[in-house]
Amino acid sequence: MSSHILFARTHLPSAEAWQAMAASLPGDLQLDTDMDTASFEGWLPCRLGGGRQTGFEYWLDALGLEESSDLQGLQPEWDASLALENTDWDSQRAALIAAVAWAIAAHGGVVDEDRNTLICGETELRAWLAAQLAGLDAMHSQEQQHEARLAHLRQQDLHAELDAVLASLIGQRVLLRYQPMMGFLELVHPQQPPQWHLFARAWQAEYGELKFDGSRDARLQQQALQQKSDSEQDFERWQQARAQAEAADQQDSEQLAALLAKHEHWMVEQAHRNEQESLLIVLGPAPRLHVRWFSLASGISFRHDGLLWSMNAFQKLAVS
Repeated sequence: MSSHILFARTHLPSAEAWQAMAASLPGDLQLDTDMDTASFEGWLPCRLGGGRQTGFEYWLDALGLEESSDLQGLQPEWDASLALENTDWDSQRAALIAAVAWAIAAHGGVVDEDRNTLICGETELRAWLAAQLAGLDAMHSQEQQHEARLAHLRQQDLHAELDAVLASLIGQRVLLRYQPMMGFLELVHPQQPPQWHLFARAWQAEYGELKFDGSRDARLQQQALQQKSDSEQDFERWQQARAQAEAADQQDSEQLAALLAKHEHWMVEQAHRNEQESLLIVLGPAPRLHVRWFSLASGISFRHDGLLWSMNAFQKLAVS
């Protein structure tokens, strides 16, 4: 990740002025002032509060047209760009503080890449920095909690953990969506961002007497991996079979997508794992929709509470 500041080179601050402005911001950032801000490039060491050693990459360049073409608030005299590239949590924290300090000292703006906009003015920059640091702290804390959980999870505990998560979904309102371009069938919690998200390319569904199958091609791919024939004729037959399977998958997918367009919201009535091969979820109200996600060639990824469970034909179940 990186922080970008746009400004006029005529307002290029010295290292001392940069440090003086950083000292007025939260984080107790101590920059290495034994450098020339006009000519320096590369790794710039620094320290955060508590004496934590860190740093970031420092790259000063002319402002390019691509950087400024679609940004509102760009001043006509701004002709320079400073990129501060970071590597970890402390480095990112230091780069954010340093970027805002530089922008205030140079009367420039920091690019908010999430919103593709410029943050300018000392009051706005200080408020933006406070929000960015709070968000960074929250993400770091969440990662630490997840790492602590993973440290206590052994391989034999993964299935029990996943079963507990699946059980927690019962009674929850969900969205079921099909992505035509990707071929994924998605089950999504309607919260933004989603509390959990299940998606896979290989699936089957039943709705009353209607049956849909999006796993034919995945089954053929798995069979080919298991059989491994070098015959050219076998390969040609496999290719023809795959073309037919893809067409059938697509037809069933389009029919299911048309059904989902009429009934988007569902309630999870059952959710469980069938051995290590698939997940079965029953959605209501009646007529109920039974959906099975297979762990074939495409695999299953299930995100919940910041953890990621992945199931596929090669690794079985893993969590990260």
